[in-house]
Amino acid sequence: MHAIILAAGRGSRLHGLTSDRPKCLIELHGEPLLAKVMRSLQDAGCASFTIVAGYHEHLVRAFVASNGYRAQVVVNAAWATTNMVQSLLAAGKVLQRQRCIVSYSDIFYSSEIVADLARSKGPIAISYDPDGRQLWSDRFAEPLNDIETFRLNRDGTLAEIGEAVADLADVQGQYMGLLRFDPNGFADFFNCLQRIPKRRQLTASMTEVLSLLVKAGKRVTCVPNAWPWGELDTPADVVYFERRYRRTPGSP
Repeated sequence: MHAIILAAGRGSRLHGLTSDRPKCLIELHGEPLLAKVMRSLQDAGCASFTIVAGYHEHLVRAFVASNGYRAQVVVNAAWATTNMVQSLLAAGKVLQRQRCIVSYSDIFYSSEIVADLARSKGPIAISYDPDGRQLWSDRFAEPLNDIETFRLNRDGTLAEIGEAVADLADVQGQYMGLLRFDPNGFADFFNCLQRIPKRRQLTASMTEVLSLLVKAGKRVTCVPNAWPWGELDTPADVVYFERRYRRTPGSP
């Protein structure tokens, strides 16, 4: 399995932590997030990587070279004015020809969820946390300002994602930033994106396009995660997750 890591952004909400490095290289328990992500992907069977860099791309290249990873680095030159979707498109040639795991680089997770995602059926699959409401309530004083809708159909496929939330009781899970595409699934994703105005394409979020796919009747498989994971958006998140998960052998 090939893995694509979206690592172009700075992460402005991390303030000084990313003044001299991209978001993917901030540390949790003394280890860069990118190292944690690549280890989990490797442990789940991903043998090769494409990393989409942008902000301080030279540091990402240096990290890859110094650690001996089998990885190609491509660049989203417009990282400062675009979103995750445009970083995904920077790896489009790879996605067109093979099945890929796609991971954000501001998250960490166990290899078990990657393995579950790799085994899932359908052209597109995403991982989600069924207990995401609790995690967001722990992290944010006003969780409704950050969390998005996530609803499932009875067969476990995606029914709704990415809308504003009025009541946490309406949230059935939390999208994690971990996906799997088959070539046909990426083609559906790309075609959905092309149907919206060009200017909106440049700033579209991943959940926005996933929502468009669902509305177009496309099947998105949802894979529940019961393993440790986290997302670092703010300096407070670093403190929170270092307390929540102690560093132990085999931990994500």
